[in-house]
Amino acid sequence: MLSNIILKDNNNFAYASAVIKSKEKALLEDGDYIELLDEKLDDFLSVLIEKGYRMHEDKGGVSFEKIYDWEQWHLFHLIDELIEVSDIPEIKPLFHLSNECLNCKLLVKAVFLSDKKEEIITSEKIDFLNLSAYGLRNQSELFQFFKVLAVHPEQIENYAIDDFLYQLGKSILNLDLQKCNPSIFDVLIDKYYYDNLFNYAKAFKSDFLYSLYNIMTGFLNLKNSIRIFYEKKDYHDFENIALQSNFIDKEVCEQLFELKFTNITGLFVNNPLYNEIQQMISTYEKEQNLSLIEKAIDDCITLQLSEGLRSAFFNIENIVGYQWAKEIELKNLKIIYIGKINNLPRENIAKLLRTSYV
Repeated sequence: MLSNIILKDNNNFAYASAVIKSKEKALLEDGDYIELLDEKLDDFLSVLIEKGYRMHEDKGGVSFEKIYDWEQWHLFHLIDELIEVSDIPEIKPLFHLSNECLNCKLLVKAVFLSDKKEEIITSEKIDFLNLSAYGLRNQSELFQFFKVLAVHPEQIENYAIDDFLYQLGKSILNLDLQKCNPSIFDVLIDKYYYDNLFNYAKAFKSDFLYSLYNIMTGFLNLKNSIRIFYEKKDYHDFENIALQSNFIDKEVCEQLFELKFTNITGLFVNNPLYNEIQQMISTYEKEQNLSLIEKAIDDCITLQLSEGLRSAFFNIENIVGYQWAKEIELKNLKIIYIGKINNLPRENIAKLLRTSYV
């Protein structure tokens, strides 16, 4: 599906592509995850190190958190370096935006919803939150922005030169904050996230990325409509959180509600991912577990990326694919590790593991 890739005659892109191709060879495969799943917890970290994982320093011993932090640092350091070499600094936000939005979600909930929000607002520290170090803005700067929204909302105009924060802040202030819950903030920030991704794809003139983000937002529309339907709510509860998508838009979701998610073949007769869509609906009907839907979505995106980029050269899209692949790898390692330390049954962990990119 994602075959609209424009080749760029640029030696810097060729260099970036060559680096990415070499890095892909070091990605873990499905068999590696099974091996790690079968390891005892005491041996899990040593096996990771044998497979090439590293830490910044080993003072105080080896820990999963140290390994995970190093891999994240290495990923974003590599991405920033390749962007600089390719001389396209304007595309950098594309790779850091997800972390920026994650930080926004954590901070807005802490400032507006926490039982200790008064204490948080007067604090100068944000150590209590597990914020990403790889967003677009300084963590303290972002923290200060949300404190200003809470205490001096009239000062939002001071942020007019930062379009992302300004528009997000105005949207937050337009909410009935007395009735807000965490999911309302999540949905609001997700909308800004994907709207910006579409804008970056257009600016970069990448049909590939534009198609990819349409699939992503379409699947999220499907996931949210399934969740809302099984919560015994109706389409109107979904309508306000629908994301823009030409893949599964809100009109299609409205029809899913009308059909009660049965006999849906006619809705997706021309959709090449109909089988995957049907399987997601069936899976939730049986398991009532959104985590399995999220796994299925990740697997579909991984397949689209790996197939679409297999023969692509000289493109920034290769870096998008590698970032996705590495983050899926880290997600799998976290699933295995958390499952092991919580003594979850092996089969429960295994069915959440994502398919490898390679």
